[in-house]
Amino acid sequence: MTKDTTRSLALLGPVLAFCLVFLALPYAVLLRLSFYRYSALRLYVPEFTWANYAAVMTDSFYLGLVGRTVLLGVRVSAVTLVLGYPLALTVARAGPRMRVVLLVAALSPLLVNLVVRSYAWLVLLGDAGLVNRGLMAAGVIAGPLPLGGNLFSVTVGLVHIGLPLMVLSLLAVIERIDPALAEAAGSLGAPLGRVVRRITLPLSWPGIGAGSLLVFCFTISAFVTPAMLGGNRVATVSTMVADKFTVSLNWPVGATLVVLLLALTLAWVDTTLGVPAQTAFAQSLYSPTNRECVLPPELAAKLIAGPRVDTLLEAPWAVLLPQRDAVLDRWNREFGL
Repeated sequence: MTKDTTRSLALLGPVLAFCLVFLALPYAVLLRLSFYRYSALRLYVPEFTWANYAAVMTDSFYLGLVGRTVLLGVRVSAVTLVLGYPLALTVARAGPRMRVVLLVAALSPLLVNLVVRSYAWLVLLGDAGLVNRGLMAAGVIAGPLPLGGNLFSVTVGLVHIGLPLMVLSLLAVIERIDPALAEAAGSLGAPLGRVVRRITLPLSWPGIGAGSLLVFCFTISAFVTPAMLGGNRVATVSTMVADKFTVSLNWPVGATLVVLLLALTLAWVDTTLGVPAQTAFAQSLYSPTNRECVLPPELAAKLIAGPRVDTLLEAPWAVLLPQRDAVLDRWNREFGL
């Protein structure tokens, strides 16, 4: 073992020990508990059984609960992306002073306690809240709209919390995009919308994937916001886990839901991590530092439209014929045809 390896292990030792004791071991205990039999008198009986997983995977109530949680995560991720991408793009292109102002505005939700934020939305979205009273005073509506205690209010609260995570993830990637690519496309007559759609947006896929991963995982595991803004009428996997452990005292089924929630998170991680890798490969095809296969920047809008081999095959190979074999060979080595 080399000295550098020993030093690295020494530095990682405290972190690995912390993760083992406070993360891996609790999950291992819950995994074991999920295979125990439920007992109303003893909470659980340490007898191996698949009954908990069979109950969760076949009961329409639990399947609907999981589906609602996943759809909530996808909805919040999509809304934060739609709202956060223009903001991140504006921050990346803004001057120093305006950049500070926009960053403070974007990150301000992280400066307020989660419970305080949830109570603020209760005040805004309630039947007698500021939104309904303002709309009724303006004569827009005759009675209060059902804005609180439902899926809409939960979505709004989670978007408010997840938006800074999405903006930070996007900003870290957008700032590294070479401005020469957009300038080359603009010099060839591409309008701003097409430049963003065909160059900036595809090159932002690593940030989109990272932001979606953070927001989705946070959303499906959120408890305080659904519990407060849902008004006991919006059940998610997290709120049901709390109910199983504290109210109904069915610990084996609660542990099964925890394992299922972890599986959903890992599946989303596996889905999102593949996109940045392929996008980084597509970007490297025309990177000025890549000496193996360099493509002209003016063709970026065509080649970066999607990190797929069919996009490469549709490229204008009459111009790039000398480099065609090198590109396809690299793609085959990285991802396979």
